[in-house]
Amino acid sequence: EIKDVIETYYASVDNTYKGETLWTKLKDVTVPKQLASYGELRYNVRGNPYADASPLDSSKMIDFYTGIHYPSEWKNGDTWQREHVWCTSHSWWEKPDNSERHAGTDLHHLRPEIGTINNSRSNSKYGEVENREGKTKFYTYENTPYLYGYLDGQITNGGVFEPTDRMKGDVARIIMYLLVRYKDIATPVTNIIYTSEGTPEASYALLLKWHEQDPVSNFEIRRNHRTYNVQGNRNPFIDYPYYAKAIWGDN
Repeated sequence: EIKDVIETYYASVDNTYKGETLWTKLKDVTVPKQLASYGELRYNVRGNPYADASPLDSSKMIDFYTGIHYPSEWKNGDTWQREHVWCTSHSWWEKPDNSERHAGTDLHHLRPEIGTINNSRSNSKYGEVENREGKTKFYTYENTPYLYGYLDGQITNGGVFEPTDRMKGDVARIIMYLLVRYKDIATPVTNIIYTSEGTPEASYALLLKWHEQDPVSNFEIRRNHRTYNVQGNRNPFIDYPYYAKAIWGDN
């Protein structure tokens, strides 16, 4: 079923497209039919409890950075929060209220996050942390500590956050989706990706590195399709991973 949907969805994309041509084409292809409101994202059918549901227990969701399976019931953000992977303070949209629908409510990049972890990452950019063993971040759930990344608050004002190796590709594909979907209005990639060079080229190179190091998982495929069911558009870098290098690699 998913394969048939994908072939139809990208039927207008020529496999010879590269660089700016492919980037622009995917911008047009990925227009959503109907975004959920920020409030709807809290509940089943239209939001994270559906898209991020645990395959083992539909009453639970999978936390983005740790992989913890925890109850999906919304309790005013006390149990989990809606994490903007491209954080709002570095973005092109205003913080949404519960009735709004815009880039800040795009389900492709809003993931369920335990509040403590969300607050810890805060508005840190993504990047590679040096001497990361001394900057590990753990969250303890049901007496078990879960590593969720590495945080260096000394590099920039907001710090730099490096996800675990098993989540780097997920982060990269979400950021690349946003760069495509909101091409020409998105803030610069350097607003969300930190590199020592500080250039867009270095940021794209890091995204490609993470994308290739951590390939698409079965859960990402499932979530992409569920998000498609909600808002009618897809993340092309999950469906066709080679698109990433075709746009930002050496062409």
